Formats: sequence, C-alpha cells, structure tokens
Amino acid sequence: MRIIVSGGRSHCDLELVQRELTKLHLRMPIDVVIHGCCGARAGAIEHWARLQGLGVVRYPPNWERFGHRGEILRNSFMLKDSRPDLVVAFPGGHGTADLVQRARNAGVMVLEVGSAPQGEGGEAGHDAIIADGAARRPPTERQTLHTSGTAPRGHDGQGRGAHFEGAPA
Repeated sequence: MRIIVSGGRSHCDLELVQRELTKLHLRMPIDVVIHGCCGARAGAIEHWARLQGLGVVRYPPNWERFGHRGEILRNSFMLKDSRPDLVVAFPGGHGTADLVQRARNAGVMVLEVGSAPQGEGGEAGHDAIIADGAARRPPTERQTLHTSGTAPRGHDGQGRGAHFEGAPA
C-alpha cells in the first residue's frame, strides 16, 4: 500500500506519528511512505519508514519559485504523481487541510489522526479503512525518490534530475 503522510509543521507529536503508522502497518502492510518534507514530522515519518524497511518518496515544496503557493502546488502534484491508496493526516494547518480536501475530491481514502473533526481518526478510522479494503498494489523495490513536487518528472527545479537512493535493508 502507498500512503501519503501529512501534518502541520508546528504541531508534532512524534510518538503519535510512530504509534499510528505502526498500527496501520500491522493491519494493512505499507510498501511506500510519501511525505512533503516539512518540519520535524517529516523526519519522524521518514525515520519510522526506514526502520520498517519501506520505500520513501519525498516531495519538498518549491518555496523559492512559488512562494506561499509552493505547498499547495506541491500537494496537487504529490497527490497526482504518487498515486496513493491512502492519505494519513495528522493535526496540521492549511496545507494539510488542502491535501485532505484534494484527496477526498480525487476519491482517495483519508485517515485523520488526532484531532479529527469528523470522527475518522484513532482506532475507528483504522477500522473503517480495514472494512473498506483499500486497494493494494504489488510491493515495489525499496527506494527513495527525491523530487521537487512542482517540477516535471525527472527534474528537481534547480537544474538537477530527480534521483533514487536505495533504502537500507
């Protein structure tokens, strides 16, 4: 299963991130973890994924080129380009809310964890996803893809091509 994990840059409970991702992974094996490279939460997400031996894809926003719109443009590109089975949303700001809305509009399942206003977070959210039976894709080779999220595939927006980095075994 391919998941996008998102959450606000300022509100970050690292233990919550690891606990909820572990619960989800035990119920529905995750193959690839996708994140937007913002704040301490991104580091916690990637650390957890690497400990599990999962592939990681990073989509950093291009703040220099797009300013404040960089995050929104990255969200749109990340959602279309990464083809996730699920978006896991931790408490966050406008960028997380934007990603959640875009995912729902695209028909991608969303699991809101923590202060989920619509009662989709926590254990009930996990159970609902299991009941829905998320579509699964075959496992892929474990790797990390670095991409700008706002540049064409194979280009990082700074004159360099996107590149792969093998995940530890």
